[in-house]
This record gives sequence, structure tokens and C-alpha cells, in this order.
Amino acid sequence: MRYQETLLFFHELFHRQAVASGDIVHLVNAALFHLSNEEKIQLHNNLTDAALNGLYPLLDQLLLPTEAKEHMMYKYFLVVSNAAAQQQVDSRLLLQICSEHDRTSYVAFESLLISLLKEDRIHESDLTILEHIHTKAIIKETFASKMRAQTASGKQLSPNDVKKLLEYEKYAMLQEALLQNDVAYEALSLFVLPNKGERNYKYKNRLHLCASQMLRK
Repeated sequence: MRYQETLLFFHELFHRQAVASGDIVHLVNAALFHLSNEEKIQLHNNLTDAALNGLYPLLDQLLLPTEAKEHMMYKYFLVVSNAAAQQQVDSRLLLQICSEHDRTSYVAFESLLISLLKEDRIHESDLTILEHIHTKAIIKETFASKMRAQTASGKQLSPNDVKKLLEYEKYAMLQEALLQNDVAYEALSLFVLPNKGERNYKYKNRLHLCASQMLRK
């Protein structure tokens, strides 16, 4: 069974849902047997939503390389989160993503969570769900999300908030906060003039100039 035929087979299998659940794993594995590893790894790019939804619960039983399973799980949760009626993801879906992250340790789940954080698609009250994930990227983006929620509610960034955001190199976010007057006056002096050749000189200098203008007002 060639690649395109396999894709069509998976779509029809799960679109009809006419096969007994006990036979599905056997049928899917029989179809996968004829694919190369490279084709299996690319499956997630070409599956219909019906096939993706049907294959996801079976992944642990399927004859797929780990990389293919990781890609498919990522694609499944990406599609589900994008299909949500609301901009922010449901708490139950977020818990499910975190549960799969903890179970599999797939890097793809961390990438998905980071994207959701950067897009402010995780409600502030749900950020605690991520507290057990101690990677630098998740900690950084969770903090940044909290700070965006804070300024959106009308509360300015404190000196400690600014120090953290500078440490996390959130320069664009700080620039926006300065322009929107979302930085407390006592925190403006933290935007010091960087040394020539210093890492991220251009961004730090831009922040310094903006803060200096505000201090002179």
C-alpha cells in the first residue's frame, strides 16, 4: 500500500467508524508496515482531522518510531487548541497537554506550551498548571505572560518585574510597556546605557533612550 493510499485508508477508516475497536489497531499497523520510517515521520503533515483524531488514542499501540508519535501528538493538540471556540485554551485541555508532556517528555509539548504562552492563550488563573515544569523557557514565558496580564489590568511593572524581564531579555515587551507608560517611575533608572559591543546593545540602548526621555519629563 503506497503512501497516498495509506492516507486515504486512514481517513476512510476513521471517518466511517464502522470497524470494531479491537480490529482497528491491527488494521492500522498492517497499513503502517508498508511505509518507510521517513514516510511515517511525515504522516502528521498529511492526515485529515478525522484520521488524526482516530489515530491519537491508539499511538501507544502503533508501530511508529518515537519521532513520528511525537509529531502526531503535537499536531493533534495543535489542531484541537486552534479549533477551540475561545481564544484562551480550556483548563482541561491544558491539563491534558501537561499530562502528556509529563508522561512522554516530548520536546514538542514544551514548544506548544511556549507558543500558547507567547500568544496569551493561557488564562492567568491557569498559569499555575505549568508550575511543575521547570525548564528555563517555560519559566521565562510564564513570567512574561503574568506581566502582560498585570499591565493589561492597569498595574505598572515594578523594579523587580523589570529586573526579571531584562534578565529574560524581553526587550520588545519592555519597549511596549515604556511606550504605554506601564513601567513604574522608580524602575526607569534600571534601563542603563549599555557598553559598546555589549550583548543586545541595540535593544538595551533603545530602552535606555526611551526611559531617559521619561525621566526628564
